[in-house]
Amino acid sequence: MDNYPYIIASLPDLLQPGNPQSFDYDGVKAFICSQLSEADCRKIDWLEAGFRTECIKHHFYRCVAHSGSRFLREYFAFDAAVRKAKVAFLQDEPVAADAFEEAQAVQSIFALKDIVGRERKLDTLYWDKALDLVRDRLFDMDVILSVLVRARLVQRWNALDPETGRKMFSDLVNEVRGTFEGVKFDTDTPNMKTN
Repeated sequence: MDNYPYIIASLPDLLQPGNPQSFDYDGVKAFICSQLSEADCRKIDWLEAGFRTECIKHHFYRCVAHSGSRFLREYFAFDAAVRKAKVAFLQDEPVAADAFEEAQAVQSIFALKDIVGRERKLDTLYWDKALDLVRDRLFDMDVILSVLVRARLVQRWNALDPETGRKMFSDLVNEVRGTFEGVKFDTDTPNMKTN
């Protein structure tokens, strides 16, 4: 079952702006899974496992490195690199600037004293990575995984900081509409704007 164009075309309606705090990540994920093959649903299972702290172990990263999904391989390679950099930072050990592409940005984020600001910038880095990995793609499973990563970040910030959650939700809706339909949606008004 290859329903990628249908799922992606449905995302703007699934992410219809209203109150971002009522955004239902689990509902969006359930709809997406209902339209996918078992093999693609397993990719979402791998993605979800990567969101659970108790699953993040060397075994997880080794297994996902052999995934058939380029997005999962590259996203979790990035995640592993960020986590290693965090351990090094906490142990006052330097991380080589060329250890991974975002190493210097990660080092500067970890050095921030403001905990909320640090978390926000780190999540922005994850957001940007998820988007960059599918920058030139349209109708495939990796695009769906990227949207789910960003939707999960929206859910997290809705709970931590409603203002940040609202901004991230607006960005996600605009990116989905702009990328897949050629229009931008202004979350403050019910009118669509063409690019």
